[in-house]
Amino acid sequence: MLASHAGQNMTILLLFACTSPTDTGPTSGDSVVDSEPSSDTGDPCEPSTFFVDGDGDGFGSADQPVEHCEQPSGTVDNDQDCDDTNAAVNPDATEVCDGLNTSCASDWVSDEGTATFWEGGASADWSASLSGTEHEPLEHDLPDGELHVCGGTWFVALSTDDDLTLIGHEDAVLSGSDVGTVLEVLPGANVVVRDLTLSNGYGTIANVYDPGAGGGGAIWCETATVDLEGARLIDNEAHRRGAAVMAGDCELTLVDTEVARNVSANIGGAIQLDASTMDVVGGSFVDNEGYVGGAFYLTRGSTLSVNGGHFEGNIGAYGGAIAVEGRYDGEIDDVYLVDTTFVDNDGGGYGAAVYDYWHSGVLEIEGCSFEGSIADEGAALFLEDLASASLTTSSFSTNVAAEVGGALFVLGSNVTGTELDFSGNTPDDVYDADLGVGMTLGEGASLTCTAGAGCE
Repeated sequence: MLASHAGQNMTILLLFACTSPTDTGPTSGDSVVDSEPSSDTGDPCEPSTFFVDGDGDGFGSADQPVEHCEQPSGTVDNDQDCDDTNAAVNPDATEVCDGLNTSCASDWVSDEGTATFWEGGASADWSASLSGTEHEPLEHDLPDGELHVCGGTWFVALSTDDDLTLIGHEDAVLSGSDVGTVLEVLPGANVVVRDLTLSNGYGTIANVYDPGAGGGGAIWCETATVDLEGARLIDNEAHRRGAAVMAGDCELTLVDTEVARNVSANIGGAIQLDASTMDVVGGSFVDNEGYVGGAFYLTRGSTLSVNGGHFEGNIGAYGGAIAVEGRYDGEIDDVYLVDTTFVDNDGGGYGAAVYDYWHSGVLEIEGCSFEGSIADEGAALFLEDLASASLTTSSFSTNVAAEVGGALFVLGSNVTGTELDFSGNTPDDVYDADLGVGMTLGEGASLTCTAGAGCE
């Protein structure tokens, strides 16, 4: 810039220098192409193509090319990464069971047939360690860690007394091949089973509470904790008790778990609880069968809580879906059923949905529905010698008893009911066995029964 003033012979020269910001290189998500590539000297050059390496694993993304004379930081000279957001996924990675194409193989379809054990951040290939046969399941004791099992059927007889997580991918199945228990959870263990199917187990293991009664086709548990999340216990059998789960002094949690087509020759078609607690959230319990308690049987001071479950098509001579027997002195069983549906269960003689006998604990039912139950007496609920039962905001419809108690049979029990809806039950809604009277109540009914004095 030049400036002059009248009367003065002065010239001022102002120079402005411009600089460009330092090139820090592309970052993940950038796609850079220089309009006029040049070298650092400013001379034109023949550009090369580089690729953004967003996850820093040494392999770039074909979707993010960069044209430049010299390699910018954050780029590589290859486009072989199939997931540039995950550093564990690249062509140099070892394929592990995670449902992902970890090694970026061009012919990858799934991880079927692979099993990976993780311990302390390190992985090991356990595919061969779990490769039993249909006629000879492979026995394996599992240590602390996390076992991932991918698609296919694995014939196994597993056990653990450690902290263990089992995770299934791609519809993986652990099978007992109809000869033994799939997973034996020993005292002191803490086990999580997630998104995995346990099937075709055959339970013969007794527990300390009943040495003569074997069970636990899918899971046998003693003095331990077991959490099932999105698991499936399917087509298991038991010599006598708990075809899917036999639990003695255990803490169980079932979240969105499917329990179906399990058969016990005696008690607890699917699950038997001895001195145990079980919290159930969601999930379905369908077509299970046992002589007492087609789906669940609990005794010896057990506690059962079900919220949002669905019971359908279960069969038992005493308790098509759930049976509770407080036959042991000083041991109290508590049952809480909330927002749970019971449909088309068969109680044979007594209580297609719930058979509750000689129960010194608490039975609470809230927001539940009972439909299409069949039994000789107490088609939906058979309640005998209960210390306390509370029924609220629940419905009973189209339940059929061959003899008495289309919905409820009550004998020697203390029962209160409010906001109960009864419709289409045969031959009556409630049978008061203390007074020998059948009752028809209708919608919005209340009920009060006092042991020995009858209902009103």
